[in-house]
Amino acid sequence: MLIEERKYKNLRYVIYIPNKGVEKTNKVILQLHGTGARGNDIQLIKNIKMFEYASSTNGEFPYVIVSPQCFADSWFDIFEQLQDFVKYVKEEYRAEEYFIAGYSMGAYTSWQLIQTMPEMFKKAILCCGGGAYW
Repeated sequence: MLIEERKYKNLRYVIYIPNKGVEKTNKVILQLHGTGARGNDIQLIKNIKMFEYASSTNGEFPYVIVSPQCFADSWFDIFEQLQDFVKYVKEEYRAEEYFIAGYSMGAYTSWQLIQTMPEMFKKAILCCGGGAYW
């Protein structure tokens, strides 16, 4: 099991890779956090419950988890950068299936990503976030 910090352009992110590795997992979860994890303290991302749960399985949780950190006031302020990051994740990890998970601000943004990139995500796990007002 590997949990480490990485960077893609302006976005810092945390990645969990199960024991069997990226190439054998073939499933990636893009995890978008809520407002409480914004900023530059990457430890806030590492403390997300999904990482805690994955860690508790001793590397047996069967998905790669990728979680970028929003450095702006909201994901919508950097939405084009986030879309670029999603494309990067798809190219970098070449998984068979991509899922999206988000809560609060991350759930709102997940809905927007699903609408703008519908071919990308197989399923979504969203909590406490609505759709865009328009």
